[in-house]
Amino acid sequence: RWNGPARTNLNPVQEVDAAERRVAAGFSTAEEETAQMTGGSFAANIRQRKIEAQMKKEVDDIAAQQQNTKGNE
Repeated sequence: RWNGPARTNLNPVQEVDAAERRVAAGFSTAEEETAQMTGGSFAANIRQRKIEAQMKKEVDDIAAQQQNTKGNE
């Protein structure tokens, strides 16, 4: 497991592609790749993304309700 600072990415697109391939091939895990790329935690990222997705859905639902209200005026 990576415990140092996050690596500097010279080509972020290639780095992400390589990380995805290492995980898909079983050479690495999402947790290891996240730690190496950002110094963060994959599990913490997933928890945060769930929160953000729920918040976005709430905002989208409010916007849809407002659109429906305007359309009925």
